[in-house]
Amino acid sequence: MGINDRVVLQIGDILYDRSSKDIGLLVRRTNNHAYESCTDPFELWVWEVYWIHERSTHYTESGLINMIGCGLLVVYACI
Repeated sequence: MGINDRVVLQIGDILYDRSSKDIGLLVRRTNNHAYESCTDPFELWVWEVYWIHERSTHYTESGLINMIGCGLLVVYACI
């Protein structure tokens, strides 16, 4: 069972960036349909994260999960 199977992100989850000490909030998850025109279409989920110091930024869901798995980010699940 890999990290991708264990991490489930939700709107309202809080992220803590261990390197910058910044705190972020998962605001919105959207499907980027930019790749539908490919011969082998796939879904690309993108999260909007509101950081205290950086404001609003966007990350792919797989990118966030990889950063959590590597220990760069800590996720505190929304109750």
